[in-house]
This record gives sequence, C-alpha cells and structure tokens, in this order.
Amino acid sequence: MTTLFYKIALVLFLTPQSQKDYTIKYYPIAKICEYIYGVPAEIQLAQALVESGGGRSYISKHSNNHFGIKYYPKAFKGDYFTDRIGCKWRKYDTVIEGYIDHAKFLYYHYKSVCYKPYQEWARLRGYGESCMYWQHIVKVAKDI
Repeated sequence: MTTLFYKIALVLFLTPQSQKDYTIKYYPIAKICEYIYGVPAEIQLAQALVESGGGRSYISKHSNNHFGIKYYPKAFKGDYFTDRIGCKWRKYDTVIEGYIDHAKFLYYHYKSVCYKPYQEWARLRGYGESCMYWQHIVKVAKDI
C-alpha cells in the first residue's frame, strides 16, 4: 500500500519526463473534462503534446498554458503571459485551470464533435496553421 502511495505521489508532483509520464499525470483531469464538456481526453492530451511538448515549452512553463491558446481580451477575462517576442498567451494559476479552459474553448468552437469518439475530430478543418491540423492531432491521439 505504501509503495502505491509513493508511485501516485511521484506521478502527481514530479515534472513528467516523457510523453507517457505526461499522459499518465494529466489523464484524470482530461477525463473529467471529457465527461463535463465532451472533449475526448485523447484530444486534449494529444494537443498538449503537440502544442507544448507535454508542458515543456517556454510558454507552458511560464503560463500553465499547455495548449498554445492566445490571449484576446474580448474572449478571455483572465490573466496573460507575454513571451519574448511580444505575443500574449492565456495564463492560468494551475495546469488544471488550463485544461478546464481548453475544454470550454473547444466545446464552444467545436460542439458538433463533442461527446463523440476522438476519431471524429479528424473531419474538422481550421485551427492551428495547417488544414491538416486535426488529422495530425488524431494521429497523435491514437498512440495515447
């Protein structure tokens, strides 16, 4: 029992060292977001891995924004982080707050695929810089 406690503590409190560690650490919050907002946990985790290297990017380390969501004052009333080149990004007090806001963001913009299997997201267009963005996210999600 004590060994299990230490393993759980390590997963929760240490910085993930690999994609697998990252997905193990944040899967529970992604699953809760899936239940509440309909965004598949695999989609959230895949986006976090693609957008921030699983929380390793400069922006994510300084803003708890693992999804690369930019700050627009009309769309977000919270705080922001300004990067080295002057871009503003949404900033959160915790990574969990970032996951919840990300799920709300996707629910608002992609209701048609919420509460559907993650593979359905491959049909989407837009978001990111490439018309193949969602196909790439779904491909990453398959390995989660």
